[in-house]
Amino acid sequence: MLEVWEKVVSDEDGITVWRKYLSANMEIAGKRVGAASKFACVRAYKIIDAPLDQVYDLFTDNSRVQEYNEYCKFVRDLEWLDPQTKITHSMTGRPWSRDFVTRVHYRELDENTKLVVNRGEEHEEAHVQKGYTRMDMPLGVNLMRRLPGDETKTEFTVITHVNPGGVANTHFGSILTNRLSTDSPRQFLEKLNEAACRSRTGSSSSGAKRRPPTVSALREAVVGPATGVAAAAAAAALVTLVRRRAAGDSAGNDDLNPLSA
Repeated sequence: MLEVWEKVVSDEDGITVWRKYLSANMEIAGKRVGAASKFACVRAYKIIDAPLDQVYDLFTDNSRVQEYNEYCKFVRDLEWLDPQTKITHSMTGRPWSRDFVTRVHYRELDENTKLVVNRGEEHEEAHVQKGYTRMDMPLGVNLMRRLPGDETKTEFTVITHVNPGGVANTHFGSILTNRLSTDSPRQFLEKLNEAACRSRTGSSSSGAKRRPPTVSALREAVVGPATGVAAAAAAAALVTLVRRRAAGDSAGNDDLNPLSA
């Protein structure tokens, strides 16, 4: 098992990708990594050519998800647990045929830093449909920070750890999944940059959106129902990370990641 982040991509588009394997016994927000340990946890970074608020808005508007995530063919909000936390049900198209239920939590850490955290969840209204496999997401993080010295750009870090389920759980399937896992964040960041640039130029139109109000992460506590694992707990684990990033530390510093230990 790797004990530190391994840099696997650093390209001319300014995208850097790292990966790391987590111990099955490791707990994230009170939940063991377990079977997902065979899959790499991936971190990626890019400077997005759009202001912080416009990048953040993309994650509060379900109608624009397909602009930066081509695999997501369906997404709906199942329930709002509080003004900053909701549960969503998403589905991919074929041939992947995966669906996943996540608790999504929004936080504004300070005037320059915003955070969206996702954790796998179960919900009574999200039934697995025939032909689909339920995918688990132990942790998903989208961290956005206004670029120091240039308010027209945003530093963006994404951390993803998923268990795709199905054939991916086989030995061969996990090997193939891990080989492909470092390419997906590159595609995601490229498309996110394109979508954010469209917002900046006003060339993209979307319907009404439900945007969560501003909340100070160091002041507010989120209390969800007893079912599932609260994404708010995962967000709390990132407080040290965000404090250091807000202080201007380098995006490539392993100490900036709560999974670096």
